[in-house]
Amino acid sequence: MIAGLEDQTGASLAFEPCLETRDVDIDRLAADLTGTAFRHWVGGYTQRKPKASMVANVRCCLRLIVLNLLHAESAGAAGLPVGIPTGKDRLYSEKRYHPAFMTATAFLTAMKALMECGLMERTARGYHLPEHSQVGRYRLEVAVRRDIRRSRANNTDCFHVHPDSETIRLKDESRRLTDYRETAETRRMRENLSVINSVLDTADISTAGPLCRGRDFEGEPLLGQRYLYRVFNNNSFGQGGRFYGGWWQCVRKHIRPLILINGLPTIEADYRGLHPAILFAERGLEIPDDPYSPVPVPASAAKGSAAVKKTWRAAVKETFNAMLNATGSTVAPEDFDTEPHGMTKARFRQHVRDAFPMLTGEFGSGVGMRLQRADSDLMEAVMMHFADQGIPVLPVHDSAIIQREHTDELVAVMAGEFRKRYGQTPPIRIE
Repeated sequence: MIAGLEDQTGASLAFEPCLETRDVDIDRLAADLTGTAFRHWVGGYTQRKPKASMVANVRCCLRLIVLNLLHAESAGAAGLPVGIPTGKDRLYSEKRYHPAFMTATAFLTAMKALMECGLMERTARGYHLPEHSQVGRYRLEVAVRRDIRRSRANNTDCFHVHPDSETIRLKDESRRLTDYRETAETRRMRENLSVINSVLDTADISTAGPLCRGRDFEGEPLLGQRYLYRVFNNNSFGQGGRFYGGWWQCVRKHIRPLILINGLPTIEADYRGLHPAILFAERGLEIPDDPYSPVPVPASAAKGSAAVKKTWRAAVKETFNAMLNATGSTVAPEDFDTEPHGMTKARFRQHVRDAFPMLTGEFGSGVGMRLQRADSDLMEAVMMHFADQGIPVLPVHDSAIIQREHTDELVAVMAGEFRKRYGQTPPIRIE
């Protein structure tokens, strides 16, 4: 069935329901395109006029969709498409994460108007199968894109997510956002994020040199975006919870040392092998300096180059965590090179498993999601410690970036928060 579907393997941007712009040229262009589609929609009513609330909602939805299309156009040389969900069930189930005006009826009406008046084209249909799904992809019509390239309104740095967007996000087993019941815990996490984001909002977060999209980034971030949110998984607040949203999380690793906070150089402190470290500590076992070191390097790799040894550890780390995250069988890393390591992927997977007999029951159990909740809580506590002093900390999952002058305090806080929970001092590396 998949073979008969349209090709959707190319790059695209996810639809952002709280997208805004701070640029007057982009705002003016968005207003012009919105006005064109709005007049087309209104002109289609010959008798009964829509309610005022519907009119207002459609106009706002038109602007929101147009902003997403403009952002995608500025992000890619050929105009990236935007993946836009249009299923009513999904729109209803995700309404917590949408602005109030984005009702399913108004949004679908706006989508139809943009298509009918020739401003937007669909590049690929959406589909939904038990193990494969993809929302439809859309972009501005060719003539509109050509006109935009002639204008000044083509700057991806001028887009941002509205700070009032939902910062506590829950996904279901299909990785789709879903509603949830408000609790004291969700309110506490949201309040903490409000404090953290207020500190980030006043900080100047930049790099020592200009960045090149594509070369220096993984994915398509909102450049300048600094508001963080937490994502939980599998309909459970006990799984996941890591922080996302900061543009620095999308830069390639070699760029992170160039990050400046308020014009000052930074360091990155990293919990080394955090997930195995937590599992060791939970069992009362001493945490090694390198929690992945129990996996012995075979003679063929030990005699090899330093590059081979480095790829060995990276493959061990990736496979170990893949087996923790999996619920059942898993595979070795896709880029695992069998020749220098002297074993097949299947043998390598077993080699890693055999090195941790004390953790055998964890592999294939899906415990990785629980460990992500643990590492995100550690990072929340670290960020809150500094936010209370007005000091910004930039999280990258289980590592933290901070101004260099706060290095010692950051390491002490990271170690202290871990020790408070697990009774041991974890290995922490400074980059």
